[in-house]
Amino acid sequence: IVPLEGILTYLETMIYTVTDIQFFSFSNLARVLSRFPLLILLCLGIYSIFTGDRKRGNEFKLMLVLCFFMISTASYYHFWSVYENISRMFILSIPVFILLKNENETMKINSYLYLTLVILFLFILKILFIQKTQNFMIWGL
Repeated sequence: IVPLEGILTYLETMIYTVTDIQFFSFSNLARVLSRFPLLILLCLGIYSIFTGDRKRGNEFKLMLVLCFFMISTASYYHFWSVYENISRMFILSIPVFILLKNENETMKINSYLYLTLVILFLFILKILFIQKTQNFMIWGL
């Protein structure tokens, strides 16, 4: 486990894509920057853990710390290099945040949930308009 290895490699890739003229293209830039909202979501999630009443909902806060630890230690090759893989890792945090908000109403999680909805909307747009349909074969017909 190398903490922040995937995030740091992603940031290096982003800087390399922006600064290298030979490698620069809008499709590469769009592919690299598509994961940047997830990095902001990670920062907002970590910030949200420390808001609100410190004595309420500690079991949910521990679950979120473990979830964000899992995201922070994810490797670049398997997770941070592919948008779908790293976005799946945030799925666990959404119900925990909802349960934590129910337990501790002074939590500031609205920005986290709104950004999650924006990312979901962008993901649906990507599926509908950008991603090519994969061919498949039904065996036995």
